[in-house]
Amino acid sequence: MIVIGPIAKFAVSWQLFYHYFGAVRHLYWDKKPDIISTQQATESSYQLFGLATVLSIGVSALSL
Repeated sequence: MIVIGPIAKFAVSWQLFYHYFGAVRHLYWDKKPDIISTQQATESSYQLFGLATVLSIGVSALSL
């Protein structure tokens, strides 16, 4: 049996976390543009993806 509540919470919360922390990252880059490199941008993108995923799993686990 598929439980819709946790799946829906994951789908919505992942987008919210991803875009919120992405905006925070861009605000930080706007304040300190000299620290941006291609390698750092790639690494922070992976970290952002992972952070949004972990937090969304946590939020959806509260529904269980």
